[in-house]
Amino acid sequence: MAKDQTITPNELTGGFCNLGPEAPPMEEFVKAKALLQSMHSGGRAHHDSIDTDGKQSSLYEHLVSLVKYILEYQPTHSLDHFESLSLLVKRERGAGTGGSEMAAGLKEESMEAKALTVQPCTDEVTNAMAERTLLKHPDHVWDQPPIVGGPPLRPFEGNFEDDEEAAALPNLSNHALLIEQAGIGVGREELMRVWLALRQLHKKLPSVTALRFWGKIFGIKANYYIAEAEFEPESEPDDGVPGPWDKWRLPKPPKNKGDQDPTDFQVDLLDDEEIAKLPLEKRVLIKLPKNKWKPPTPYPWEPRGRGMNRWDYYICTELGDDKWMRLPMVKPAHIEMARQSVYIFTGDPNTPIGHLPGGLGLFPGLEAHYLRAQIARISSACTVSPAGVYEVDEEDEVEEGEKPESLLLAEEYEPLEFTELLDLANWVHHRPYLYGIGRINWMSTKKAAKAYKALMAEEEGEEAEPEDEEEMAEEGEEEEEEEPEEGPDLLTPVEEDQPMRPIGNIGLSRIGSPGEFLAPAWRVRPSTVLLPANCAVAVLSNVRWPGAYAMALGEKSPTTQSLCPRTFVNIYIGWGTKVLGASFMPIRSANPAKEFDEEATPLQEAVDPTPLQEEELRLMKEAKRLAAEAKAEEGEEEEEGDED
Repeated sequence: MAKDQTITPNELTGGFCNLGPEAPPMEEFVKAKALLQSMHSGGRAHHDSIDTDGKQSSLYEHLVSLVKYILEYQPTHSLDHFESLSLLVKRERGAGTGGSEMAAGLKEESMEAKALTVQPCTDEVTNAMAERTLLKHPDHVWDQPPIVGGPPLRPFEGNFEDDEEAAALPNLSNHALLIEQAGIGVGREELMRVWLALRQLHKKLPSVTALRFWGKIFGIKANYYIAEAEFEPESEPDDGVPGPWDKWRLPKPPKNKGDQDPTDFQVDLLDDEEIAKLPLEKRVLIKLPKNKWKPPTPYPWEPRGRGMNRWDYYICTELGDDKWMRLPMVKPAHIEMARQSVYIFTGDPNTPIGHLPGGLGLFPGLEAHYLRAQIARISSACTVSPAGVYEVDEEDEVEEGEKPESLLLAEEYEPLEFTELLDLANWVHHRPYLYGIGRINWMSTKKAAKAYKALMAEEEGEEAEPEDEEEMAEEGEEEEEEEPEEGPDLLTPVEEDQPMRPIGNIGLSRIGSPGEFLAPAWRVRPSTVLLPANCAVAVLSNVRWPGAYAMALGEKSPTTQSLCPRTFVNIYIGWGTKVLGASFMPIRSANPAKEFDEEATPLQEAVDPTPLQEEELRLMKEAKRLAAEAKAEEGEEEEEGDED
């Protein structure tokens, strides 16, 4: 400012000078700053009575924050978005609800912003907050305004094939190509979220050597995303993912007041002290009928790392970082009851199954146990691969009476052509067959009873009782008479699976008579018939388990140039139930137990004896017993005398 320039106060500004092109004196800056600091939200009437507690934002603080915001983030087109940036700064500072915004048209916007923080989040918002944990980048900052345009994020360095997790986690982008061409109901966007969720899961499972997306099972309230993990031998479950059902046990039913000991009702009618000292079964003459029914023999479950418990399964209903849970080990009792029932999942793994229809009784577990049993059944029946991909591991030590479980990738594998993939003879099972007892290795009832008893004693921390050699020899002879169940071996072609009856008949999973038309258990088709064969995907679907698919590409397919020649996909997308057909016949209840022997008819009612008659009969039997014991003692004394 020139020295001869005079400053004329402006009456409209309360004594401030007219700001021109020249810089005003320092006193004017001080006055202007004081004025800006005195301006709060709510108008002049609000400023006069405001309590300066530091919570109310002044216009000066707002301008300082706005300038700092622009200098820190350097948004593009700051002048064009100046009003929007000012509103964002107000929301971040929690201010902007005063009456001064009425004239600026910001009152409504501020109330909406405040209402969003008070109202509860919807399901869509909750799901988005869970899934956004998957979209995590080292340089990404959440809740950053979209107006702020910083430098573009750098991609992850390196290739997926060079990453350590590539050996354990397959490239789902390649699998998505096959799944999309096959027309299976999982979109590319959903598969990408699944892939990101599996990457987060893999970081929490250091002992896992292989992790894949098993499939998706629908539920009434929510759907289950399922991941299959193969872990190192003799390793314990990782603590990174919870397993809330590992120590779950079926609660014991409450004791009924009417269930009392029958000895409470037995009356001692004898007065003799010596007779009263005898055991109770010798004093009571009433012979109650014995119940010959015996519960079915429980089979022991296979240990972790063997059989169907060789794989761990993780589930979640929302794809997120902390949403995975480990399912419990599968047990034969769960598989046996799941085979005889039909259950639609709810989506809540803690839902009790309750009593199953058809007289099956109470299911010994929750929905998580039923889900694990269905996963084991589907995996055993529907996990297939093109012939030649795997070979049996000859170095695997197999005990007597057991079948090999592990397979190895064939060193010399020649990819099949597309026309060969359309033949069921070129697809094989590479998971062990699941017997009717709920295990992959057959076990007799006698051996199962011993193993189950030892397993329960081990769980309770007790030592198993030693077995008698004579009993073991007798039971061994009985075991030879019991014929083991037969089942297919590993790498058996799928065309040898049991055929099915036509749709509409009862019992679709049973073999029909030789004169009936039998449908194959598998169907194979090309993904398209409008393009050349080398552009299509061979799609194999299971008829017994709707939703189980397997896909592979031919040798001369142009897509195989970018994929591994062994690339094939197994996936399940369904309700987790076996096909029922047009009519379903529930299992028939067992016949009621008979109260008496049929050979005893016609019955003749006898007159109840008097207490004196009962006592007389008892004394006669007691005399006979004492005489027999005395005779036996005399015989032993004579034998000892002969030896001397």
